[in-house]
Amino acid sequence: MMAASKLSSMMAYFTLVLSVSLISVTLVSGQCFKEDQVSEQPASEKATSEYQAVFYEQQLEFSLDMFHKLYNKENRTNLFFSPYSIHQALIMTYFGAGGETRKQLQTALHLKETDTKDELIRAFKMENFYQETRSENTTQYDLKVANRIFFSNEEPVRPCVQEIFSKEIELLNIVNETETSREHINSWVEENTRGKIKDLIGSGHMDKETRVAIANAAYFKGSWEQQFKKSNTKLALFYVSQKEVTPTMMMYQKGSFRHGVSEELKAYIIELPYEGEAISMFILLPPFTPNALQDTISRLNASTLREAMDGMYPDSIEIFLPRFKIEQTFDLSQALRAVGVVDLFDEVAANLTDFSEKPGLAIGSARHKSYLEVSEQGSTAAAATALIGTRSGRPLDQTRFVCNHPFVFFIYDNALKNILFMGAFHTPKSVEKS
Repeated sequence: MMAASKLSSMMAYFTLVLSVSLISVTLVSGQCFKEDQVSEQPASEKATSEYQAVFYEQQLEFSLDMFHKLYNKENRTNLFFSPYSIHQALIMTYFGAGGETRKQLQTALHLKETDTKDELIRAFKMENFYQETRSENTTQYDLKVANRIFFSNEEPVRPCVQEIFSKEIELLNIVNETETSREHINSWVEENTRGKIKDLIGSGHMDKETRVAIANAAYFKGSWEQQFKKSNTKLALFYVSQKEVTPTMMMYQKGSFRHGVSEELKAYIIELPYEGEAISMFILLPPFTPNALQDTISRLNASTLREAMDGMYPDSIEIFLPRFKIEQTFDLSQALRAVGVVDLFDEVAANLTDFSEKPGLAIGSARHKSYLEVSEQGSTAAAATALIGTRSGRPLDQTRFVCNHPFVFFIYDNALKNILFMGAFHTPKSVEKS
């Protein structure tokens, strides 16, 4: 991982730069939201930094919740999505929510009852400012995160909300130019994912009655800190199950990497850093036994994952990793309902009155599209969201990390300590899920 001192200096820089703008956010939010959603004490740099750490931990818990809800243990197909993208879209929705809708989002996002909207807005603004600043000041990788709330220009959006989210809000003539508005949103997503995510909102998913579309786009492209040589990539067997084997192109290299064994998760873990070491791919590899991956996933939570990551150590190791690509499209409505977000999709029950006092504002659908390519050079990942143990599980050979059977992986931001992208790899067969 990136040295702690380097991360601290980066975080201190953006905290200092952003402090003036946070004061204005606090003043405006105090006039915009109900008293119980505004902090009694004025923001300080220390309080903001402390809350930021809590915010990141809440993000991690949400990420793993969504992984559990989206992973299909029955079909055992590949899974790839961006919990970070979904979290960003839901946080923006939370800012406009009231009543029972707010409480449901609060629970799903792992927010505490004492968390106020002005604290969350500061954390949200700081995080996005940091991501933007970091992207502009590095050539080692390409990470882009963008948020946008597209309102119908006939929606009476509260002026204070427009002031707080001036960078995020865009008004569109959805009533008279529905198809043009849909194409505009899709173009915005495509541009912010470097062309990897196209047509996020399909034909028929917007109509003249659409009043709001909340979108997030996340894109990452990075080269491995230690790249795999193409000359070492060979055709090999991948064991999908005890009964199914399929050929795949297997990459190989030997080097020094942080790795370890998690008794709690019954899996081996390794970190493959990208150039600059600010972002890494982590792989959880259970033994090749019946239902081993399902067992590891059932044990996966914020505590067991942190423990596994903290228990890693650098050592020489041989790595065998498939070269693969995954593209998927999800309707998130069912997964969000499974974590308790129900009223948001009901025109009668939904309460988004902190956005607009006009009743009936609700989310019609929630779509998520993702793309991942892992090669010898590194990884390219993109996603967009729209809201319309025992020792028997220990790998026997700790000098070799052979990913020739199903595993869990995630792309992790070492600076902000959150999961940008996550998935489960079951088979090299490229199948798009929709």
